[in-house]
Amino acid sequence: MTRLYGRAPIGERLYDSEVPGDGGRNISLIGGMSIDGLIAAMSIVGSVNTDVFLFYSQEILIPQLWTGAIIVMDHLPVHHASVIREAIEAVGAKVVFLPPYSLDL
Repeated sequence: MTRLYGRAPIGERLYDSEVPGDGGRNISLIGGMSIDGLIAAMSIVGSVNTDVFLFYSQEILIPQLWTGAIIVMDHLPVHHASVIREAIEAVGAKVVFLPPYSLDL
């Protein structure tokens, strides 16, 4: 996004101080969807770790689940914490992981 070219009077150098800098802190979004739409959403400043995902699961996702619900997750390491799987399965929901990435898919 930095300009590589500009115009200045002949014999003078062009100076530009408007170069994009730090855009701020990262915001992570976690959400759950059903056939009816978005059922659970949370945003945090920073990255998601096991403690954050456990809080999301226990306080936001699980209260909105029903018996027979299927939770599909990818292979993010925080998804594989046994305490999260046990908490989701205690409600009567099932945890299913996406298959590993394959170039053939």
